[in-house]
This record gives sequence, structure tokens and C-alpha cells, in this order.
Amino acid sequence: MPDEYVLLKASGILRQLLLDSHPLLHQVRHGRLERIVFEAAAEDTYIRKVLEDGPRFWAFMDGISLQMALGARVVSEALPLDRFLAKESSGR
Repeated sequence: MPDEYVLLKASGILRQLLLDSHPLLHQVRHGRLERIVFEAAAEDTYIRKVLEDGPRFWAFMDGISLQMALGARVVSEALPLDRFLAKESSGR
């Protein structure tokens, strides 16, 4: 289990990468044609089942792989950053 320092450090890096006014993700991608997408669950019934317990935080397989989540088949979708962040912040 990571300690508080490691979690705070990781949250700062994620903020810089994804949320700052000029996210590092966009700076690195500038001038390149690659499309960066984020895999997120598309199956509302699965998400509702997970959220029934009212977790403070949840991630499929700690965010590593939706396809390995709880040994269940999870339908996923590839989202650009803005839609991914909107989906995660809304809890849907």
C-alpha cells in the first residue's frame, strides 16, 4: 500500500499531465498526429453494481486493465481526455 507521500506525489504528476491549463499530455503531443485516448467502462450496469457500495474511490483493476477487472467481461470505450475526465468526475 502506497504511503501518503507517494500518493501526494502521484496526484501532482497526474494534475500536471492531465489537468493543468496547458497539460503536459497536450504539450508532448503537439505537432504529432497520434490520437491519445483513455479506456473507460461503457457498461452502465457494471458501474452501477460497483457504485452500490458507495466507495470513496474506485478503479477497474486499479486502472490497469478493464479487461481483467474482477474477472468479468467489461465493455469499454476509447475516450479523448475531455470526455474521459467528464465521465470519471460524474461517476458514470
